[in-house]
Amino acid sequence: MQGAFRRWLSVFVIMVALPTLASVARAQSTEESTAAARSLASQGASAFEAGRYSESLDFFTRAESLVHAPPHILYMARCAEKLGNLVQAREYYIRIIREELPKTAPQAFRDAQTAAHAEVGRIEPRIASLVIVVKAPEGAKPSVTLDGSPVTDALIGVPFPVDPGKHALVATAPGMKTGQADVELADAERRQVELVLEPAAATGPAAAAPPQNNGPVAANQQAAPAAVPEDTGDMGPNWMRMGAYAGLGVGVVGIAAGTYFGLRSASKRSDADKAAEACGSRCVAGSSQANEIDSLDDSARSAQTVSIVSFIVGGLGLASGVTLYVLSGQDSSSGTSGAHWTPWVGLGSAGVSGSF
Repeated sequence: MQGAFRRWLSVFVIMVALPTLASVARAQSTEESTAAARSLASQGASAFEAGRYSESLDFFTRAESLVHAPPHILYMARCAEKLGNLVQAREYYIRIIREELPKTAPQAFRDAQTAAHAEVGRIEPRIASLVIVVKAPEGAKPSVTLDGSPVTDALIGVPFPVDPGKHALVATAPGMKTGQADVELADAERRQVELVLEPAAATGPAAAAPPQNNGPVAANQQAAPAAVPEDTGDMGPNWMRMGAYAGLGVGVVGIAAGTYFGLRSASKRSDADKAAEACGSRCVAGSSQANEIDSLDDSARSAQTVSIVSFIVGGLGLASGVTLYVLSGQDSSSGTSGAHWTPWVGLGSAGVSGSF
């Protein structure tokens, strides 16, 4: 009986404590958000006073995302106005004006709403108006952008508010030439701009095909002579001769490099042997003498690898060069030849064997 009572008491305590803990967590989170928003707003105000309006707008936008406060939006409107974005600034002001503040709202909230009423009247008369008219063939489905941003079809052909300044208008449609226009609006100016879309010129093989004449050839017309293949001369042997020279050049360079690195490998190996003899029993792993010997051995192995690769490349170059040189000297008109060649490569040497 006592055990059941204890379990019931535990459940009761948890049910009572959980809402309390959740309230504490929410309060702590709210306090942190409020502190962060206050810090962002302070930085935004400093940036505004310094004339860094884009930076100030970013700070106040972040602060508003954490904690709603009309003073945040008021500064957002002021920043937008300074940046020339009058339409956006008016929307910010209207948000503040339309908000119903509770009786317990702080005085700063009420002051922001009063300021919004006064300041929105200053920028509304400056906002310009634009009418976009698109002239296109029937059936075309145009798309319009204003300064790179899409303009909804609902705004085409009717006036809508636009910030004063320079704007770029572009109209596009499938199969149509792009219609473009640049406009500069003064404060409170009303302007209508037409964008004309015309069919694009036909392109492709069908447009470029000449007219066909399937009728009989006139008596005074002669059929065009058949194209005579150009005499290429002895291009085959000449091509093989150039390839032969290239192959021989690669072969000579490869053999020379193989010889050089082979001698270098032997020299490094000899130096390592001498250092090992001089070190004798004093060579302990990790000592400077042992490290020097290891370095010489590594250099010898690297040089040996390069030498072997160079000999292989050089041998192949010599073999291909000699083969192409011999084949280029044969009579190209004799068709096939009874000569056959087989290149061979060995360590440090290479050659060609064959028969005529």
